[in-house]
Amino acid sequence: MISPPACDEDLVRLNRPTEPVSYDPVDEFELTASAETVAHGADITFALRWVESTGEAPETGNEELFTIDRRTDDGWQSIYSIRDPPDAGWTSLAHIAQSDETPPLTWFEWSFTATRDGLAHATQFNVPYAVCEPLATGTYRFVYWGLGERAIGYRFEMTE
Repeated sequence: MISPPACDEDLVRLNRPTEPVSYDPVDEFELTASAETVAHGADITFALRWVESTGEAPETGNEELFTIDRRTDDGWQSIYSIRDPPDAGWTSLAHIAQSDETPPLTWFEWSFTATRDGLAHATQFNVPYAVCEPLATGTYRFVYWGLGERAIGYRFEMTE
């Protein structure tokens, strides 16, 4: 695993082109969360679920193709900072359903503690994420962009 960078390094904000984001199911997948509101320091889990089959085994990117954005006056902004330029170092390793797998099933699951350290993300294949700014109360969203040209999101509120 590649550990998140220290916040005193030269970092840039993660700026992946995820728009438009669908908050409804996309193709055969839906994104769920363990809570609609999370208190600072509490745990939250997001799950990408394969909910129906079109007859062929679906394929997605790997589980590291996500961001958490905070709604600001200037629109959605990732909470993550990275060491590399925003478009460098991404691996699009595919995840494909096995022949004996059928929906509904959890495709990927991400669990976090709502703190700067708890939301930082070490990676195996891609650029690791650091959270360098304080986590303010407000509206956030988890976005997975590994569904081809589409991104799927889940909005949630962060409280004190």
